[in-house]
Amino acid sequence: MTLALSAPALAQEAVNLRSGEHSGYTRLVFDWPQNVTYEMKEEANGSFVLTFGKAGTINPDVKGKNIQGFTVLSQDPLSVSVKVPSGSKGRTFPVNNRVVVDIYDPEGAAPQPQAEKPAPAPAAPLADAKPTTPAPTPTPKPDPVAETAISKPDEERLKEVTDALSAVANISAEVINKDRPLPPEEELDTPAPVSEEATAAEEATGQIIKPEEQAPAAGISQLAEDGVQAHKFTLSSTMSMGLAAFEDFGKIWIVTDRSDLLVKPQVSGPEPEKFQPVTEQEFEGGRSYTAPSIMGANLRGEGGGLLWSVVVTPEIPQANPVPMERSGVDKSKINSGKIIFPFQSARGVLDVPDPVTGGIIKVVTVEEAADFTGAARSFVEFDLLESPVGLAIRPKVDDLEVIAGENGVEISRPGGLTILPEEMISNVEKEDFTSRMAASPDERRIFNFADWKMGGLNALNENRNVILSGMGNMSKGSQIENLITLAKMQLANGRGAEALGFLDYAEVEMPELVQNPEFLSLRGVAKAFDWKTDEAFEDLSSPILKDYEEIGIWRGFALADLGDWQQAHEVLPESIAPVRDYPSEIRNRLGIVLAEIYLRSGELDKAKRLFTLIEKDKDSLNLAHDAALNYLKGEAARQDGNLEETKTLWTALANGADDLYRVKAGLSLARLQLENKEITPAQAIDTLERLRYAWRGDELEAQVNYWLGRTYFESGQYIKGMGIMRDAATLVPDTILGDRITADMSSLFTEFYTSDTLSNVSPLDAVGLYEEFTELVPTGAPGNSVIANLAEHLVDADLLDRAGDMLTYQINHRLSGDEAAKTATRLAAIQLIDKNGAAALLSLQKAEGFIKALPAESQTQARMDELALLRARALSQTDRTAEALKILEGLTPNPRVNRLRADIAWQSGFWDDAAYALEDVILDENISLTRPLSDEHAMLVLQRAVAQNLSGDRIGLANMREKYAEAMSQTSKARLFDVVTRARQNAGLADRETLLSTVSEVDLFGEFLNTYKDANPSAKSN
Repeated sequence: MTLALSAPALAQEAVNLRSGEHSGYTRLVFDWPQNVTYEMKEEANGSFVLTFGKAGTINPDVKGKNIQGFTVLSQDPLSVSVKVPSGSKGRTFPVNNRVVVDIYDPEGAAPQPQAEKPAPAPAAPLADAKPTTPAPTPTPKPDPVAETAISKPDEERLKEVTDALSAVANISAEVINKDRPLPPEEELDTPAPVSEEATAAEEATGQIIKPEEQAPAAGISQLAEDGVQAHKFTLSSTMSMGLAAFEDFGKIWIVTDRSDLLVKPQVSGPEPEKFQPVTEQEFEGGRSYTAPSIMGANLRGEGGGLLWSVVVTPEIPQANPVPMERSGVDKSKINSGKIIFPFQSARGVLDVPDPVTGGIIKVVTVEEAADFTGAARSFVEFDLLESPVGLAIRPKVDDLEVIAGENGVEISRPGGLTILPEEMISNVEKEDFTSRMAASPDERRIFNFADWKMGGLNALNENRNVILSGMGNMSKGSQIENLITLAKMQLANGRGAEALGFLDYAEVEMPELVQNPEFLSLRGVAKAFDWKTDEAFEDLSSPILKDYEEIGIWRGFALADLGDWQQAHEVLPESIAPVRDYPSEIRNRLGIVLAEIYLRSGELDKAKRLFTLIEKDKDSLNLAHDAALNYLKGEAARQDGNLEETKTLWTALANGADDLYRVKAGLSLARLQLENKEITPAQAIDTLERLRYAWRGDELEAQVNYWLGRTYFESGQYIKGMGIMRDAATLVPDTILGDRITADMSSLFTEFYTSDTLSNVSPLDAVGLYEEFTELVPTGAPGNSVIANLAEHLVDADLLDRAGDMLTYQINHRLSGDEAAKTATRLAAIQLIDKNGAAALLSLQKAEGFIKALPAESQTQARMDELALLRARALSQTDRTAEALKILEGLTPNPRVNRLRADIAWQSGFWDDAAYALEDVILDENISLTRPLSDEHAMLVLQRAVAQNLSGDRIGLANMREKYAEAMSQTSKARLFDVVTRARQNAGLADRETLLSTVSEVDLFGEFLNTYKDANPSAKSN
């Protein structure tokens, strides 16, 4: 929750760092405002050093199972060191403006158990909250959502899938090679926070927003569909050269076996800047060039020999890649055979260093563009990268052999590769799916849940046993197909965890399945139903699924579970007709979430149609689904203006048997009644205090605490309310909800100090709130206003030392330029009022430094004279009277100078100087003897008479008596004036103390200093 109090460093970009745990590795994401180059090196001490090509600032507070330490080495350029466990390996890759670092578990490390995700819940609605600006947030985490009615698989159900997988393992004759491939690359685009226009008080805390309050947000994780245009990389030479081109980690690679080329590839096309910068590296036997790629584009090679072109185009290349051949595969052995690409013009194999991963890419260059491997493929021992020219391989084992000869390219390993015969692979994809995929995009249907149910839950165990018992004599491909059939059956019956278990086992046996659209879509839905929502969204966002509208329904489902309701609405297809055909086990849970998406977007009619669809199975709805449905129907009634129906539905839930919706409905009902003034804030607080302990351990507890704290705050219990809201944010750290609670706290805090509210709060309470929640002070001008207004409030209450501390912090840490100069000058004056001359001298020194750094036209004589006047007062308060008077002698006489000279002389007992200075002050006042004297003027006359008396100026004293006796006789000071100016021989003269006691203490310069209590002293600085 801590917000920075100091201004960000100039010319440095703020980099958002987030981490996440995945199966087998920890992921760090460095999110820059724009694209950045970088380099990663492995140090001998077991650390990775990542150096970026720009200056930047970053919060080093990052944790993870494979992160033992994180240190910022420098900020310009930004360089960080990541300490990792012994034996851990790392790799990096860029995704747009992000740099991703994966740190893998060390060999032999025990697998990390998957933490169960608490069942989410639909949001508690209340409209018309005050808009606030949410703070930038890190990777979104699940927020409470509507489909909380689904419970987690119990131990018995998990045991079923474990037993099933064990049976498959016993039936299968093959043993998976120990050198498993690294986890597959993951899409980096997780749901972004909602637009800044969305209210932190409503949607941010999991609440439904009126449609008119919701603003559109930019799309996330979407392929470039904005018109990719053709571009061309051209490379030429006077001597024949071999070339290879491939795409990897968002980069286009062009590799040649000539290291003596004089020019880089030339980029032509309408927007060549999109492919900058082109990075060059030389290695043994050749040279490589890398450039940014464009999502949604395809690559093809043209030419050969002396002139090569690599075309980046939105069109799918028509040329056919060289077919892959499996040679020497023995079905009875785990490892056997090799892979051959019969290239006609292969020139040689190059070991190309990859600066991203630190590993080697084996590249085969060719002389003709017709020799290429095409699409990317994954094998146990290596990854074949997408190559429009030649061939590129990323080895996963150390002893992989790649040989280019007359027969083409051979890929092998001592003892043989772990590969399947071609006939096994062809059995994996079912014909019914292939035919469905041939349909037009708007007719394509991926999920046939009704057929996959196979008799429903009652027949589930029997069907599973039948399928498993018949797998013993099947081919490997048929076994995998049956595993997928089992997964479909489990998923169609609403069992995501069991389905995912079968799919994971099938993928282990055949990694190539991840390139199959049906398999990827099944896995994505299974993960979504098993609460692995972020991983589900990655699968469902794969480019190979982009043409199937039905997937949009499930992407919306996943985004809703991640708390990104606006984006969820944006990705939904126009029609969700497929949901009608889903079985109730799927339709009810999915429909409840879709209904909430529509409600949050104000599409009541669509939400109501979903209510009707769900209620077809009203009698079979479980308790949680029924409660969720009634809760959303109450929200629909609220948006329809039927508040009585809303209160009826929510009151029933608040007194019902479902614990989750008893709390959610109670929260929403209390907020609705408070907004409509049907209950008092005290009654709302009483209700929320009871709910505070009725549901613990997830985002709902944070929501209840947030609204309780906010109600306390808005009822005037500021410190208590803000404290409860802070507790709410700490319950959900690193989540959208937590970030937005913090953002709303900052907004309330800022509004408190910049509105009329502050004037109605005691200075001590205002200081107490500030000091308790200093981390909420915003940066920039709003934060400056908070501190300035609080300081002003303290000055008004004569708490000058506390005000001085706040102004000192401002000039030391927040302000600069002219504003800093004015504030430092005001601080010095306030310190002088507080009789702290030493501190004032330091403040004046800072003020002078700020002024001298301003443009010449701002360094006016008036400002320098103002500083001199204040410095003279400060010197006099530190008993340096002579220095003070010397400064005043150098200033042009004016009323302020004369008053200060008189005051300093008087306070120091320089009676001659005081008498002369007071004469100037009296002249400045232009006192008329034809009108009655004011009290102030009478006091000035009396004070000069005292100074003359103490200095022994009898002549001057006689002149004063003659000139002012008649005028003074008409004032309250008449008797005192007569005593002070009476001739010595006519009265017993008073001693010095008696004379001084006749004049009350008067600060002739105090009135001028008091003008600095105003928070805007600019008028005095001109």
